[in-house]
Amino acid sequence: MVDAELINQGDYSSFIWNVKNDSISSRKLFFEYPNNEKPIIKLITYSGNNCVDTTNLSLQENIIDSILSSVEFPNIFTPNGDGKNDWLEFDLPLGFQECANIQVFNRWGQLVYSSENSLVTSWNGRTNVGREAPDGIYFYVVSILENEFKGSATLIR
Repeated sequence: MVDAELINQGDYSSFIWNVKNDSISSRKLFFEYPNNEKPIIKLITYSGNNCVDTTNLSLQENIIDSILSSVEFPNIFTPNGDGKNDWLEFDLPLGFQECANIQVFNRWGQLVYSSENSLVTSWNGRTNVGREAPDGIYFYVVSILENEFKGSATLIR
């Protein structure tokens, strides 16, 4: 997804955004493209005296990967009801929560908790059927679009 706006104090009479062979003359530019595509965006401005200026912008990296590269999850939580670290928080960037799938597995590989496409991005140490999960190490998989994060967290009551 690209969201851009022409902000120019110069003297131009018109402009055109050129994206994937489409010409757009709106001041704001917004378009979506597949994750693996890296389009070249061209901005052409025309001044009143027939001068033309062109700027190319190439998106060299996947914007989503760039945003998600800073995601980190805790490795321990204590769901004992004291109000401190009672939840394993999968703190995701704003806008990514509703497209995240979270799975938590016990040490035998059994799924104990899952949340799909929900704003719930934390685990309270209870299984999907409501039972308290015992102390131990749990493994999680957080899938966001085509990105997958794997790790482990220790549950201590």
